[in-house]
Amino acid sequence: MLLRASLTNYDKNSTWTAEPINPPCGPTGEHIAQFAKSIVFSSIKGQYDKKIFKDFDSSFIWDRQPTRTASVQSTCFSPRKFGTLWENVPSTFAELPSNDESIIPVQDFFVIELNDCVIPRQITIDQVINPGAVINIWLYNITTFRWHLVWSKPPTCDTKKSRILCISLRDKISFGTKFLRVDMNQSKLKNHTQIGLIEVFGEKYALGCSLKSINKRLELKKHHILALLNTEYEKHNMKAILTEETDGLEAALKLANTDRYLFEDLGPKESTTDSINLLDLPYELQLKIFSYLDLKTLFDLSSVSKIVYNLVTDPIIYREVNLKIYWSILNDEFLLKISKRATKIRKLDISWCGWHNSITPSVFMFFIRKCCQKVTHLRINSCAFFTLDCFHVVANVCSELREFSLHGYGKIFSQEKNILFSAVNHLQKIDFYRTQIHDNVLERIFIGSGNALRHLGLSGGFNYDLDRISRQISKYNREIVSLDFFQSRYLSHIGLLALSHCHKLQEIDFSWSVNYMNHDKCLTKAYFREVWDAFFSNNRQLRKVFLAGTPKFDEYNVESMMRYCPNMEQIDLKHIRGFASELFPKLRAYFVNLQYFSISIRDPTLTVPANEEPNDNISRHNKLPSNYITVARHFKPKTS
Repeated sequence: MLLRASLTNYDKNSTWTAEPINPPCGPTGEHIAQFAKSIVFSSIKGQYDKKIFKDFDSSFIWDRQPTRTASVQSTCFSPRKFGTLWENVPSTFAELPSNDESIIPVQDFFVIELNDCVIPRQITIDQVINPGAVINIWLYNITTFRWHLVWSKPPTCDTKKSRILCISLRDKISFGTKFLRVDMNQSKLKNHTQIGLIEVFGEKYALGCSLKSINKRLELKKHHILALLNTEYEKHNMKAILTEETDGLEAALKLANTDRYLFEDLGPKESTTDSINLLDLPYELQLKIFSYLDLKTLFDLSSVSKIVYNLVTDPIIYREVNLKIYWSILNDEFLLKISKRATKIRKLDISWCGWHNSITPSVFMFFIRKCCQKVTHLRINSCAFFTLDCFHVVANVCSELREFSLHGYGKIFSQEKNILFSAVNHLQKIDFYRTQIHDNVLERIFIGSGNALRHLGLSGGFNYDLDRISRQISKYNREIVSLDFFQSRYLSHIGLLALSHCHKLQEIDFSWSVNYMNHDKCLTKAYFREVWDAFFSNNRQLRKVFLAGTPKFDEYNVESMMRYCPNMEQIDLKHIRGFASELFPKLRAYFVNLQYFSISIRDPTLTVPANEEPNDNISRHNKLPSNYITVARHFKPKTS
């Protein structure tokens, strides 16, 4: 009875009330310095066997608080690409035009999480190897759910081996943050770069509530967006099927009888008989002029006049849409606004978007169904909103897809067998970097695409049966031009012999993917030489060969490459034993178009302990002793 009275007649103002009292929100006056807790989002996000490949791991968290002296051993981010070599090969996915010259192109990024919420005053980034790639620093305001650019600088080429980038933000930041994003551009670098420890110093910020409650408030704001989505979907179903207006003639007829006095300000002030304004130009030429504007300018011009509105909302302007550069502001509302205009998209890049639930899968699927039925080039790399349902919608709706890029989703789609591509007959270029796809789905793509498939990327360190995939490619896709099996497992002499029937190969990246362990007992080294000799003799158009970490690859195989492949431009033979320094002048003298060459050679001035010599029968990765050094050289083609 006493307990019941105490529960029903309690004082709300009492300190024993059941309602939680939120602590005050704002700066606490306490200054702290902390290292990055973990990497929560990045352009190469994906899980794989970290015991074999020492690279970035999405679930990486410090076991203990690191120190500045351990920064070299604790590298947390190392992008794969560098320089401009990757842009000069046929398998490159060309960037869509952004029409905004003020934006520095970003090639890779990563988002780190801090232990405590803080108002940053200083940020230090350890650039362990080849510094100069960091170009942008973003901070996430956890109360307004927006990203803020706090530091920007063009990429540079620094010859120093290491450098600590110190950024001072004193009296520039007034909000609290727990997430920091680093953008990188490696176009000026001569080799791979590595980012080590990141330290943030500032004033501790009290949230007043947990991040879970903030996420709940953010989800509540999306209810009205979903209502708008339903309304737009109903309107879209009531409309008749859109006719193809490729030349814009129907829109031109609508503008023929409109008043032109609205466009008098666009012409010169002193009008003469020879002067013309924008409306005097053909409608196709007007669309061509407006197509050079970026999305922000096109949206701003919508309120100028009715004529300008009809011009900037013409679907012809939005044939190529690059939304990756607007990742910081792209949300459901922005995507719905674009869906009203861009109903005839042919090329779309929506990579890196959807951070912190800014885009919901339902809105994205509505956008794909309404605007991307005729899309031919689609890139959905490292998007936080992309789910298995989105994958099914993309595969079913995009019936004319020719280039498809899907990076950084780990093993999310590895168990799904029922993904059917409606555009399987048109697919020419596919890249599943850090994304594992089921073998049955890949087999249907190989059989359905036939000789249309030109470029295939299955890199990322997953357990693919590359021998089976190679046999299928040699059977159904002999017109293949490039293959990227970087860090994927496993490729043996069976797959190499099968690929020797693909005579149009120009690029191969088999780094850390070739495996001979299961055949060492019955096959000799002379047989492997014959396998590589047959591979190079049947693929004489090779221009790029990356074979880092390939066991039992020696100078005899290099001589076969020199004998049969004179058009070689890029060669990577790192982490391979048995090469002498005399190999450099031979390759340079023979390959006229050679642009990049990397090799690991023995340094005679260094000695190695006896217990450090690796056992080739056990070491699958051909681990090098400490007296081996890696040398990389860049050349200008002699033909130029």
